[in-house]
Amino acid sequence: SVGALLALAAGGIGRLPAAVKGVASWAGLLAIAVAVLTFDSATPFPGWHAALPVLGAALVLGGGIDGPRTGARLLLDTRPMRFVGNISYSLYLWHWPLLILPSAYVVRDLGLLERLLALGASVVLAWASYRWVETPFHHPAKTAPNDLKTGAGPDGSAVSRAHLRDTARAHRRSVARSLLLWPAAVAMVLGSVGGVWAYDAGRNSEASEAATALTKVAASTGLVTPQQLVADVARASALARDNAPLPEALVPALPDLFGDITHPMGTCSASREALTIDICPSGDTRASRTIVLWGDSHIGMWMRPLEQLAKERGYKIVPFTKASCVPLDEVEWYRGKAYPECRKFGQWSLEQIARIKPDHIIISGYLGTPLVNEAGTGPVPVGEDSERFTAGAKRMLSKVHSRLPDTKVTVLSDVSILEQDAGKCLGSKRATMGTCVKPMSSAVASRNGGWKAATAATGARYVDLLPYFCAETCPVVVGNTIVYRDSNHITSTYAQRLKPVLGKELGL
Repeated sequence: SVGALLALAAGGIGRLPAAVKGVASWAGLLAIAVAVLTFDSATPFPGWHAALPVLGAALVLGGGIDGPRTGARLLLDTRPMRFVGNISYSLYLWHWPLLILPSAYVVRDLGLLERLLALGASVVLAWASYRWVETPFHHPAKTAPNDLKTGAGPDGSAVSRAHLRDTARAHRRSVARSLLLWPAAVAMVLGSVGGVWAYDAGRNSEASEAATALTKVAASTGLVTPQQLVADVARASALARDNAPLPEALVPALPDLFGDITHPMGTCSASREALTIDICPSGDTRASRTIVLWGDSHIGMWMRPLEQLAKERGYKIVPFTKASCVPLDEVEWYRGKAYPECRKFGQWSLEQIARIKPDHIIISGYLGTPLVNEAGTGPVPVGEDSERFTAGAKRMLSKVHSRLPDTKVTVLSDVSILEQDAGKCLGSKRATMGTCVKPMSSAVASRNGGWKAATAATGARYVDLLPYFCAETCPVVVGNTIVYRDSNHITSTYAQRLKPVLGKELGL
């Protein structure tokens, strides 16, 4: 829309004073440079930050409409910059796969030299695409077909017969090239898409069938014991240390991995801005006994086995969840700014929970979100705020105990954090049992310790689930089951494997 407005206003912009356009073009170039140098993965997107490079580009373009030589064209009109401008669209198309696909293949971030090599290859391929794909369509012939009939050039001058003959031949070649290249390009794209789709469909079908078969076998042999689960984790950790091959059939299958999670949906869970939710009971909704699940997606990821246990034992489940919102009496730092909405949601949730008077409150949350520093201007690195975290947890649990002294309160420990999503770790052909496997995150371990101290001080109970996720390291795959759905949530499938552990630890 900004580009369309700029095009409509081009006539008026062209009549502006040269000095104004010169300043505007340099200001736009500066805005783009600031965005390139300061924006990173922590910059909220989509959001208002995107306006900086967009408006900067508009100022550069607007300032270049009959702009002065002293404007940004002083830099942009140089031969190297014109070269980059000519190949820019092809470079845009080539750079992404050359930077992303090698990283996915080796299952790590590329080093500086590797990124420079990929960028250099992108430039070469972009130039080739511009030279032999774009240019023939942009400049099919220097003399128009009508000129061939009249024998006159664009300026009305006479044209030699030999020149006409050469131009006609060039025009025919251009038309023939167009008639051949366009269908060939379309056929290549459709063929590539169709081939990938067919390959993935076949692989997905095989993986899903194998996963279903293994799931049926597991169901027929009954649920494993907690001791067996701990032994499975220790065995997986040893296999990871030896970089053993991955099992042939993983559960869930990789194409289904990202969707293998259970949590409250829609208005039953609060987004960043929301301060309330709809109350959405599940489990045995007619039961008189109630279990409250309180936290964020890290309590939500346990809902599948907890709902089953609740139905079997005659409990109604009521979730109170909000995105990246741990029930603390503290302010967190979330997506580049302070997150007071989380604290307000916690206060509202406590009021609602006190009215419900549940028999049991189960708390858990993502422990990778930092707290706000004392000045309120930025985050405190996770791991350096242990005392504040513990104090905030104690205050919240004390408030719960004072309002509901007879209610059982349990805190579930959080899981470790991977360096990248599990799907990316396991999707490479070079992936092994050891890919992306690390020891328990020290920051998460520290905050788990904070929860343990807070529960001991307030009469609540702390359940340490670490033995079911980590031994000497924290494997991504245990047996043939993928543990993590992304970098920090566990799969619904693995949560279901821990159903007997939850039943025992929670008294269900």
